[in-house]
Amino acid sequence: MQPEYFFEGAPKSEKIKSLPYPPGVKLLDEFPDAVEHYSLLRCFLKIKDRQMKRHIVALVQRVADNQ
Repeated sequence: MQPEYFFEGAPKSEKIKSLPYPPGVKLLDEFPDAVEHYSLLRCFLKIKDRQMKRHIVALVQRVADNQ
């Protein structure tokens, strides 16, 4: 049996609905950056000094805001 058999007599759609952007695809698009993000996070979590962590966060926020 051909697949078309199951659709015989079904109403035809005038407009093809687009599917939402699957979240997994977006993650794959960002994969090269994700490796760097993971590395940065892993190193950041090793820092024990809370004050140093605050300084690093402030630095990163300022750099990001100036992009």
